[in-house]
Amino acid sequence: MRSWIIVPFYIFGGAISERPSIVGEQGSISSDVDFSRLATFVRNKESSSPQDLTLQTERERDREYLGRLAKDLVQREVASHLEFTLQNNCGKVTDRKIQELSGACLFHESRARKIMEKRAQTEQSLSVYLDFVHRTMPLVANWKVEAAPPGHTDRVATITIMEGGFNQYFQGNFKYVVQAVMKHLGPTWGLQVFYSPDSLADELKEELGHPQNVTWTGVKLNGRAPSKSTYNMFRWSSDFYSAIQAEHILIFELDSLLLRSNCIDGFLEWDSIGAPHSGDQFPPGFMNGGFTLRKRSTFFKAVQIPKDDLIAKAAGTRMNPSNEDSLVHFALESMNVSVPPLRTASQFALEQIPSLPTCGIHKPWLYETITPSFLEQALALMSDTA
Repeated sequence: MRSWIIVPFYIFGGAISERPSIVGEQGSISSDVDFSRLATFVRNKESSSPQDLTLQTERERDREYLGRLAKDLVQREVASHLEFTLQNNCGKVTDRKIQELSGACLFHESRARKIMEKRAQTEQSLSVYLDFVHRTMPLVANWKVEAAPPGHTDRVATITIMEGGFNQYFQGNFKYVVQAVMKHLGPTWGLQVFYSPDSLADELKEELGHPQNVTWTGVKLNGRAPSKSTYNMFRWSSDFYSAIQAEHILIFELDSLLLRSNCIDGFLEWDSIGAPHSGDQFPPGFMNGGFTLRKRSTFFKAVQIPKDDLIAKAAGTRMNPSNEDSLVHFALESMNVSVPPLRTASQFALEQIPSLPTCGIHKPWLYETITPSFLEQALALMSDTA
């Protein structure tokens, strides 16, 4: 086992323990899962207020129980329990009440299986990414940060780091991503690191080896240090854009990576460009904000638009209005700012839509449209240009 992989934990039955493995190394379902324990845990969790259901029929109660389980499918343990429960109860019990729910049973059984398959693929894809990092880390470690002096360039790369978050995916996460980004951008780009709290500055500087010409900026939102929950809103604020002096801003995060040299400069004409998305939950032209190139002059105007107006626009869609990139989309739309076509945005960054070549990536392992083998092809772009 690699020592640099961070293993998540979860609360189970009142105690903290290592999360049981549902998906095996090859994507198969593990036989080590204690399904009866999971079933007990979920049922106790879901039936905490039985008095609220006294006026409902048993059929309605079961429908509500199934619905609540469906909402919890983001946890693979619950998805596994749901599949197990539905197969053993819905599939075998002949009670009329269960038969009436057979349509819902089939739907949720299929939904649970899809969630589990997606989880298996996500784990495989993330493993592909982490293996790539592990192989290339000695190479990237030699790529020193050479940033353009502040005030001597019209382009800057920025990353915002909050407390406890600079080794989010693996040890050395911050150093690896920043050095890879700056290596491929070249010495004509500046680097500005936003951080919070103030005590984090020295640790981050040490991590990068105290490079010259880097601008270190403490995060302030309305005069205060923001929390992790308000990080998105910092990027949608005049505080953020006032602190940056360059016109062209490449925003990147710890789950992004710039793969190719001399690539980003070909997109400077756009007011905003990021990894494109498609599907029912995304409006046409939507681009993610985790790896994105923006013009300061455009966005300084955009953040002046009343946020309530933008939230109202998002309310009629399946977009989450609390996400900064949702606000970006509707702000640019209201300003009649032209966005790049899908093909151009795909050439800039890869996330949900499989398209190569591309300049960079932003957590593509989350999407079933990006298979592990396709992710390997994308990451090979950096190997080819290293």
